[in-house]
Amino acid sequence: MSDPFGKAPEEVVDFKFPTEEEDPFRPIGKYVEGKLVEGSINKATTIAKCIGHVAKQGPSGPMVVLTFVVTEGEFAGREFELYCSYSPRARFKLVETHAAMSLPEGPYPKSAAIGVYVTANLQDEEYNGSWSAKLKGVAKHPKGAGFRGTSALPA
Repeated sequence: MSDPFGKAPEEVVDFKFPTEEEDPFRPIGKYVEGKLVEGSINKATTIAKCIGHVAKQGPSGPMVVLTFVVTEGEFAGREFELYCSYSPRARFKLVETHAAMSLPEGPYPKSAAIGVYVTANLQDEEYNGSWSAKLKGVAKHPKGAGFRGTSALPA
């Protein structure tokens, strides 16, 4: 009698724990005892694509949470969230983000943000004694604000 579901997968016993350099949630810089090693940098820029847009209620009122995935470089594939509050004190980040993504100030469909490429500004941040790269803001893509990539295939 044949098994319609096939053979069960074999157990993997040689799991390799990732090193510090392979950790996708690692910081940009090198830290010893919580201090940045001299000559090391703690900021970076990279290209990222918006993959999520969610309206939420934050501590200061309504906000938008944008999710970006890095598309190139050492953090490729890692997702970062950017919180944009509508409060007067945080309006600068909302205006900066809308300009980088070429979004209107008024209401817009979520689809207007999804798929837009930006330059992501990353910076190390300490949380519970651990350093990790965080998204601090976005700027326009080198090919312009609101860049969505291209579907042109090479000749």
